[in-house]
Amino acid sequence: MSRPQHDSTLVSWLPEFSSSRRITGSSNYSCVKVPRGIRRLTALNSLGVIDVRAERGGSTILEELKNLTLLHDLEVSGINRNNIKKFLDAISGHRHLELLSVKFDTDNLGCMDGNVITSPLENLHALELYRLVRKLPVWMMELQGITSIKLQMIMLPQGKIDAIERIPKLRFLSLFFEKFQDDQ
Repeated sequence: MSRPQHDSTLVSWLPEFSSSRRITGSSNYSCVKVPRGIRRLTALNSLGVIDVRAERGGSTILEELKNLTLLHDLEVSGINRNNIKKFLDAISGHRHLELLSVKFDTDNLGCMDGNVITSPLENLHALELYRLVRKLPVWMMELQGITSIKLQMIMLPQGKIDAIERIPKLRFLSLFFEKFQDDQ
């Protein structure tokens, strides 16, 4: 009996990372093309940087991401208003996740309004958010175990920065802004 085409693609791709249980792109955000069927690699520990924009098959990737609950490190790019809810649903309950790096698409204004993670990321130690416009995710302030936050944003009010600094275990905070509040 012959297997479907996407199964053979996954099997031919498997030897490239089976010994390290890690799939990554380079550090400058070139993305890994994730094959269909990745959901079956349930022992995968590290995945990144993957592009989840719709034109790259992002909806399918996000659906398959739900099954990768043993991930420790996850780096994604292409998050926007159209896929943020599906992304947050996909990572909710990933209790082994220690590092989450998210590069937002240019179309992300209002992306964080009302979107929440339904099950906390209790082991998350490092959070990186790139190209976010003005608002932080509400759920970020609930991450009591977080020790490192890196933010690249257009602007963030001083009150929000003060709130971040009050996170109990936070040891490293990197902030990159295009402009300051009130142009100061």
